[in-house]
Amino acid sequence: EDYKDILNEEKAIIEKAKKDPEQFGLLYNRYYKAVFIFIHRRTNDQECSADIASHVFFKALTNLSNYEH
Repeated sequence: EDYKDILNEEKAIIEKAKKDPEQFGLLYNRYYKAVFIFIHRRTNDQECSADIASHVFFKALTNLSNYEH
């Protein structure tokens, strides 16, 4: 996939998720592992990393209506 295609797909998912929060699961599934690994490299604590990653996605979901491309 081309970068533009991925970006357009992501924008479409975000717009759908703004209307139907269950669609946010697609972004969660796509990015959770990368976010978790990023955090875990800094904390070296699995439970703490999981908590922080969950918080990151919760904040993203609750502020989704404010997101602009």
